[in-house]
Amino acid sequence: MTQEIHSRCGSYGSRLHRADDGTRVAYARWPDASARERCQGVDPQALSSMREAIAASFPDIRCQLIDDLPAEPLG
Repeated sequence: MTQEIHSRCGSYGSRLHRADDGTRVAYARWPDASARERCQGVDPQALSSMREAIAASFPDIRCQLIDDLPAEPLG
């Protein structure tokens, strides 16, 4: 789904983390709120499947990127 959203809607991709307690935390990055809104419903069946796989969710949190200094190896 992330690859489809990236190619069709211009998202910046997503990340999935595992917290110390085993909880998985996922988030997506977008160039702006309007790009995200335009992409709603791009693949309703895939979106439905993705939402069914979520055990618990929280309200959306919208953040403005202030600085980005990744030092991860590429590859």
